[in-house]
Amino acid sequence: MKAATPVVSPIPSIEGAAHLDRWIQEGHTLQAIYDEALAAWQNWLPQGAAKSL
Repeated sequence: MKAATPVVSPIPSIEGAAHLDRWIQEGHTLQAIYDEALAAWQNWLPQGAAKSL
């Protein structure tokens, strides 16, 4: 007879939830930096090149 496989609960730990929150916040920060850099780069492009993007 085979032993039953234990079921692991999907409830996250407090540390795991805090890590996920930091990871999400870092993603938002990086996205904001990217958006700002992209806007600056597009403003720098010549008018014709900017239209093709």
